[in-house]
Amino acid sequence: MYVKSFQTVFRRGQRWTDLSFLFHARIDISYSQTLEINFYGTDLCVKYPDCSELYKCEISGPPNLEDYSTGIVKWPEGQTPLILIFHHTSKENREKILKCEYFLPSFWNIQGTKKVKNVGYIYLTCLPKLDCDNCLVQVAMSSEGKVYMNIDNPPPKSWIFADLDLTPESEDSCNIEVYRENTESRTYSLDFLVDPSQLAPNHLIRHYDQTGHQIFYEVISAFIYRIGIDPNSVLKFNRKTFQFNYDSSKNFNYIIIGDGWKKDGLVAPFDEENTKFKAKIECVSKESNILEFWFDNNNANRFDNLNPEEMKF
Repeated sequence: MYVKSFQTVFRRGQRWTDLSFLFHARIDISYSQTLEINFYGTDLCVKYPDCSELYKCEISGPPNLEDYSTGIVKWPEGQTPLILIFHHTSKENREKILKCEYFLPSFWNIQGTKKVKNVGYIYLTCLPKLDCDNCLVQVAMSSEGKVYMNIDNPPPKSWIFADLDLTPESEDSCNIEVYRENTESRTYSLDFLVDPSQLAPNHLIRHYDQTGHQIFYEVISAFIYRIGIDPNSVLKFNRKTFQFNYDSSKNFNYIIIGDGWKKDGLVAPFDEENTKFKAKIECVSKESNILEFWFDNNNANRFDNLNPEEMKF
C-alpha cells in the first residue's frame, strides 16, 4: 500500500488544480482476484468514534465484481453500513440469550487459551455455519486444540531488511494452541446487523514478496469479529441490532503485526500477551483525516509518544 500526492489530478473528467491526496491499495479477494482501490482525502464521508473513517472510493477489478462478494451488508441511504454476522452456540445457550436479550462478555483471548482481566469480548463471525473442522479453524478453534501454519521463506537480503536476522527456521511449520471445540456444540446461531466501527481492530501478519522490495499484510483470523466491552457490563440487543454504548466499549489503540517468516511472528497475533510485535493506533483530530495526517507527519516518530492501554491477562 502506498500514498501519493499530486498538484494536478485528472479524475473522471474533472481536473483538480489544488493539492489532493491519493491513497492506493491492492486487496486480495475470493478466487485469487485482486482489487485496485483509490480514494482521496477530499472523499471523506464520515469519521467514527473508534477513529476509523469512511471514504468514497474507486474500485478496479474483474468485470463481474459482485460475483466475488461474500457476506451481506445492509446500507440504508445516508446511514452507516451494517454487516450481517453470527454468534454460534448450543441450543440451550441460544434460548437463554434470546430470553434475557443480552450477552455476557467472554474473557478468553482470541487464541482461546488465556483469560483477560480488563476487557470482555462478544465473539462473532461472518460464517453462517460452523459445520466442519475447517470452519472451526477459521474462528481459531479446533477439535485437536491446534491449528497449523507454515512460515514464509525469509525475504531476500536487501537494504529494506538490512537490520533483520534472516536465518532460515529449522522447520517450516508451526503448531498454534487454540480453544478445543467440536461442531456439535455450535449448531445453533443468532444473527445481527452490526456497525463495523463497534468491532475491535484485527491483528495482522506481515509478508514479503520474493523480490525483497514489497510488503503486504494478511488479516489473521479474518472470520473472527470481536466487540470489546467493559468486563463488568453486558451487551444488550433488540431484535437483530445491538444497543451499543461507546461509553462502555473497550477496544485498545494497538494491534499485533507478526512477521510471517518467523515462528514467533506467526504465533504473535494469537498469543496477545507474550509478544513485542505491536503497532499503535493514533486517532487524528476532527479537523484532519488519516491522509492529511500522514503527509503532515511523514517520517516522524509517533510510536514512542503513544501509550495505549494494553490487555491484562
